[in-house]
Amino acid sequence: MTETGVMLRRTIAACVFGAFSLLALLILLTMSQIMREHAISRTVQRTLINQRQIFKLYTTIGQADLGARDYLALGTPASRALYENAAANIQPELDEFDANAGSTSDGAKINGLNHLVTAEMAQLAEAVALTTSGYKTQAVALIGRVIDGKTHPALRQMVASLQNDEERRLLLASAGEAQADLLLQIVTISTAISLFFVALYVTLYSRSRNAQMRRAEAALIDANNNLERVVSERGVSLSASEAQFRALMEFMPNGVAIADAKGALTFTSAGMARFTGVSVQEMRGDGWLALLHPDDREVCTQEWYRRIALGEDFSMEYRIRHHGGLYRWFLVTNMPYRDSQGRIIGWVGTVADIDKRHRAEAETAHKIAWLEDFVADRMQALDQFFALSQDILIITNFDLQTIAVNPAWQRITGHSAAKLMTSQFRDFVHPDDMGPNLLASREILLGKAEKFDVRFRRADGAWSWLSWTVMASPERGLVYAIGRDTTAAREREAQLRQSQKMEVVGQLTGGLAHDFNNLLTIIMGSLELLQNGLKNANPQIMRRLVTAMDAARRAAVLTHRMLAFSRLQPLDPTPLDANTLLEGMGDILNRSLGEVIEVKTHNMSGLWPVLVDANQLENAILNLAVNARDAMPEGGTLIIKTQNIELDASSIQTIPGGHPGPYVAITVQDTGTGMTPDVQAKVFEPFFTTKPAGQGTGLGLAQVYGFITQSGGFVDINSAPGVGTSVTIYLPRLERAITPAAAPPPPSPYLARGHGEPILVVEDEPGVRQFAQDVLNELGYIVHIAGTGAEALRILGQSPIRLVFTDIVLAGEMTGRDLAEQVRNAHPDMPFLFTTGYNMLAPSDPAQDNGSIDFIGKPFTAALLGNKIAQLLARHRVMP
Repeated sequence: MTETGVMLRRTIAACVFGAFSLLALLILLTMSQIMREHAISRTVQRTLINQRQIFKLYTTIGQADLGARDYLALGTPASRALYENAAANIQPELDEFDANAGSTSDGAKINGLNHLVTAEMAQLAEAVALTTSGYKTQAVALIGRVIDGKTHPALRQMVASLQNDEERRLLLASAGEAQADLLLQIVTISTAISLFFVALYVTLYSRSRNAQMRRAEAALIDANNNLERVVSERGVSLSASEAQFRALMEFMPNGVAIADAKGALTFTSAGMARFTGVSVQEMRGDGWLALLHPDDREVCTQEWYRRIALGEDFSMEYRIRHHGGLYRWFLVTNMPYRDSQGRIIGWVGTVADIDKRHRAEAETAHKIAWLEDFVADRMQALDQFFALSQDILIITNFDLQTIAVNPAWQRITGHSAAKLMTSQFRDFVHPDDMGPNLLASREILLGKAEKFDVRFRRADGAWSWLSWTVMASPERGLVYAIGRDTTAAREREAQLRQSQKMEVVGQLTGGLAHDFNNLLTIIMGSLELLQNGLKNANPQIMRRLVTAMDAARRAAVLTHRMLAFSRLQPLDPTPLDANTLLEGMGDILNRSLGEVIEVKTHNMSGLWPVLVDANQLENAILNLAVNARDAMPEGGTLIIKTQNIELDASSIQTIPGGHPGPYVAITVQDTGTGMTPDVQAKVFEPFFTTKPAGQGTGLGLAQVYGFITQSGGFVDINSAPGVGTSVTIYLPRLERAITPAAAPPPPSPYLARGHGEPILVVEDEPGVRQFAQDVLNELGYIVHIAGTGAEALRILGQSPIRLVFTDIVLAGEMTGRDLAEQVRNAHPDMPFLFTTGYNMLAPSDPAQDNGSIDFIGKPFTAALLGNKIAQLLARHRVMP
């Protein structure tokens, strides 16, 4: 064989080998394609089966849901039968779907579908059970939770997801088939001649399979469209059912509320929003708590969260605010609902308006309780009355033998009840009061209520005043008595009488001092004029004049003290630090008290300032110190201390004239002989003294009392024989700080005599008026006199006057102040010099009246009157 034949043979062999190789490859590819298409066919069939089972399962669930809600709304056996048949088919269909889809579908999604189906069926079963048990409201709320919650929408989404998975598998199968066709066409073209029949067969077979796949795909699309149509129809049915459910909840007479597992409100019916006027959104979470009555909010909140923690049903009555502002009573009931594992996933409850029932029940309960307790109250009334009364309650027989007594007896008298029960009632009564008591007892036996006051001996030996109201019960042979301790009230009445007596004595003393001042003005003025006119007279006559003048001055001091007691003395109050005043009194106290008296001071640092006349306060403290010295003839210790003190209503009850507030207390305490209560009660009365005749006027403490009272304070005194005496002065605190006093202006050169200036003297006392006229005439003034304010106005209208000297207290309707007011309306710069025996007008402020007003107290001397007139005229002349 030639090389060419060999080559041909080899070529033919190669071609044959290649052809068979291509044929073998084609066969292998064809077999592989056939096997793959069989697999795709099985996948499509399984996918179609899965979609049909999903549709069937979802349809069955929809039938169960429809049957449950129809049963809830209508309560017919057919509705329940529809639900029970569907519920019975769901598990077998679910198991069949699990068996078919287990190898193709996502295992997690299948498990999720099983969980969602189980959860929704459990909730439907619970709703049906609640409906069957009569808890229709809770069942409605639970169905609402199924619709608005997460289970049903999640189930819909899971079904759609599984359908999408099946459609993706169909698309993947179609894509794989197209790739295989392309590869097969390439191989077929390559072996077109040698493998024509094989390629033709493969092509025809492939086209046949493609047509089969297209028909399967078209069937699957039709099935999917049918499924979507059924799902849409079921959605419309479910929407209608949901609308019916919402309408049912909208018009239910009771409110419905749903909360999550932690108790936060997630849903409430619109009826509650209409009742409260608060939107559903505002009530969510814990917002509903703000609608509760303040008295119910805390206990309701605690009980609600306690029940949540225990997982127990909640039922409570409390008040909820109406949109009009009033509160009504509601019965709120909540119960938990659980998942398939028994875990609480939320709370559902009702809110029922029970206001009318609650009020009716409360009224009925009140009447029943009153009727039930009436007999018991009557039996216990005496014991309760005895135990609670602050007054003494006693029951005796007609022989005054005590049968019962309350605890107030021992608290007031100090005697035990047993002692009273074993003694006669009269054994405790003061002997002087037995007569009226027994007489009253005879009247009581006639059945009349009587009142009488007697003194009862306390356990400590002292006597207390008891005011009794007594009434007898003849048919029972008993006497009922109520005794009130009036000891403190009598003491307060005594203090009031003492205060009123001091007030009357003060007014009388002030009137006497005024009259004495007028007389002393005449006496002292006349003596002064005599002294001036008889300078060269017999020395014996001059000595008698001096003696008479000294006596008149002492009388003036007495009237000054009388005015101090009557609180009519002139005061010059200035801001003052009492500690500074006491520090400056050291020398005078040591000189006045002597060496046998040891003086100790305890001054409180940071002492409040007071507004008081410094000179008068110094005199008052010195007065108290001298009295303390006289109470310690053998020597002793005098303690003066200051302190800030806040007095309240309870602490002033034992202080006559005291008022609550902040005070500076100045206490003068001695270790002297002390005083008895009788003496202590009279120490502030004018002219009362315990000293021997000629050693005291009895006006020292009276002056202290009047000055302190006039300064807005009060005095407290405590003393006991052999212990000593403590006198405390209380002065009101000055709220502003003390500022340094301005330096006095330099003295001006006043003229002692006049130069013919016309002066008007207005005085209703003829002697004083004549004395003033004589002095001023002698000093060179032209004097006009008037006895009343009306007469003074007439003179002022007829004659030019440079200065008016007037008494404040005038006869007639017009006082000196009234006269000054009328004159200064027409003559604003008219100088006025006031005088009075009461000394009630303090010197005016020059900055306020341009220095045209001044004051001189009675009694005054000729020199003092002349200087005051000259000074006032000089100030008036230099005014701009």
